[in-house]
Formats: sequence, C-alpha cells, structure tokens
Amino acid sequence: MDLATMRADGSDLRRLTKGGGYTYASYSPDGRWIVHRHQEGKASTVSVMTAEGKEDRNLSGASTLDGWPAWSSDGKRVVFSRNVEGRFQLFVMNRDGTDVRQPTDALGEFTNARWSPDGLKILCGRRLGGVSLVLFDAPK
Repeated sequence: MDLATMRADGSDLRRLTKGGGYTYASYSPDGRWIVHRHQEGKASTVSVMTAEGKEDRNLSGASTLDGWPAWSSDGKRVVFSRNVEGRFQLFVMNRDGTDVRQPTDALGEFTNARWSPDGLKILCGRRLGGVSLVLFDAPK
C-alpha cells in the first residue's frame, strides 16, 4: 500500500509514496505533517513525513515492531503501539521521536489509540480474549 491524497470529491489524486508498506496515516492538526506506519519485510516502524510526502523519517529508532500511530490534539506528541515481549503496549513520544514513554504494561494487546480532543485522555482497543475499549489518563 502507498499513500495518496485527493479532494473530497475524488479529484486531484496525488500519490505521496512509492514502494509499498505505508498504512495508518494521519495529518497533524496543523496539516503540515503525516504520521504513518511503514512496513519493510517483518520490520514495522512509526515515521513522519511532510504533507507533500517528503522528508520521511523513522521515529521508532531501533524498534522494529511499532504501529497504529495517532497525533495528540495539539500535534506535539504521538501515541502508538510497540511490541514488547510478544504483546503490543501503548507508547507516547514527542513528535520528533524523543521522550518515549510507556503508559500501559498489562496483559493483552493495546492498539488503535486515539487522543481525546482536550489531550487529557487516550482511548484504545484492548485484545484479551475478546476486544474491549480502554480509556485512561494521557501521560503529561
């Protein structure tokens, strides 16, 4: 899969990436950046690029099993899932990949997190037997 943009009416289709492996993309609140998951072989990283599809850079560092990124409402942080000891836990980092913190450390797999509009809460799915929704305080 590659990333592309288009107008709401379907016109002006523009391809942003080539080579495949691009998923879970979203624009920053200011519209200047796109955070996304990039998969190459078995490696999956969180990356950010300009809204024009340029300057794509890895935010995951040495980690090779990250995904499901989402911007904070102020665009300063990203929440994402990282595979830790065989299960996905949530992590939060600054938009430049610094100050990585792990707000969850529990049984199950935490994925598809989203910030509340006020930036105080994070909602995500938790797979443990079935799937449930979990709401918790966002790290400060």
